[in-house]
Amino acid sequence: MLRWGVSAGVIGPPARGAEVQKLAHKIARIYEPTYWDRQLKAAWGLNADIAWSPQIINKTKTSKWDFKPLLTATAGTLFTNAAAGGALVYGKFNKNSASAFWNNHQQTSKAERELFIYLLPMVYLKAYDATVQGGMFRRENENIPGKLNPVFFKVRWVLLMHVINLR
Repeated sequence: MLRWGVSAGVIGPPARGAEVQKLAHKIARIYEPTYWDRQLKAAWGLNADIAWSPQIINKTKTSKWDFKPLLTATAGTLFTNAAAGGALVYGKFNKNSASAFWNNHQQTSKAERELFIYLLPMVYLKAYDATVQGGMFRRENENIPGKLNPVFFKVRWVLLMHVINLR
């Protein structure tokens, strides 16, 4: 699996985070959020990203286990980082090129339905993060300068079921 993409976004007041959080807190009837006057200054961003996961185990129909190594990289004005890890998958799943694991489930038969759980630990190396350090092209200092943590660990586990409608 080789996946690539381009994304754009904004940080600061144009992202409307204050309005969303205040509305969510109002609906939930909890405290009013504070400190939005100290949020990051407005900045735009553009990123390119790539992810690669080779099919290292030749999956047989009887195998309920798989390991999917994953390497990713992102570079741009919002984030610059690289990550390595791998998913341990258990259940009924298709090969990488046709799996809901990669949002690529294209099969049409009942036999190709998928139901699996996975654990995906990743180690990230960060060079830049606008949500911590502010906009890359800012001319003035942020209200509260952040310090980048260049290494972090993230674990995700998910139960995924992909059922198709047969007419």
